[in-house]
Amino acid sequence: MGDHFWSVEPHLPEGSGYEMLGAGHLTLLLILFSVIVLMVILFRRSSEETRSQILKTVSVMLPALEVFKIAFLIVSGNMGMGYLPLHFCSVPIILYPVIAFSDNRHLREILMEISLCTFLPAAVLTLIFPDWTMYPMLSFMNIYAYLWHTLLVMFPVLGMIHWQIRPRIRHFWWNTAFLLAAGIPVYIFDKVFSCNYWFLLRPVRGTPLQILAEPFGGRAYIPLLLITASLVNLICYGIFAIVFCSPGKK
Repeated sequence: MGDHFWSVEPHLPEGSGYEMLGAGHLTLLLILFSVIVLMVILFRRSSEETRSQILKTVSVMLPALEVFKIAFLIVSGNMGMGYLPLHFCSVPIILYPVIAFSDNRHLREILMEISLCTFLPAAVLTLIFPDWTMYPMLSFMNIYAYLWHTLLVMFPVLGMIHWQIRPRIRHFWWNTAFLLAAGIPVYIFDKVFSCNYWFLLRPVRGTPLQILAEPFGGRAYIPLLLITASLVNLICYGIFAIVFCSPGKK
């Protein structure tokens, strides 16, 4: 830990990481899940004003963490094209503060549904299938990544409770329109600068995205990626429909 806590990927010795879905990873997921559940319980018992302050605090933690990470990378001389805040899970840097501080109810509802049906499942899947397992469990980049994605999960869950958001299947196109509008410039950036933000050029090995690329070839990868994202959106809408239409729910 002392030698490699602040190390980044190029400077890590071989074998520094941990096994995806191994004992350590699963234990950490259980701890994070318990923290989120405890936070939900405390949140429900809080006053409306306190809830609002919690949501605002969580939302600004994301850009604050990103600034800290970039400052660390710059100072350590490790800042590069791959660390820009252009990752899919970096979008909430802007999205969540807008939701938390906006007085526009309709805008908040749109962005909350996108958060619940797009970024929430993406964050959950990323925690289950992380692409940073090359880092030691007790390292800055590993801890940062888990904290970041836990906040990505926590904010929409708490926001759904506070603002009583009920995703509607007729709003499904909001997610697709968002993915296309934001994904096209990211794809162009990836092609121009040979990056792989949003994993649009290639999947991460050992994750479900790899299944989309191997059997059908590169040309089918992005269409299949969009179809898969849309299916995830539909599944989320289905889950919310079952939860909110169950007996005792309004």
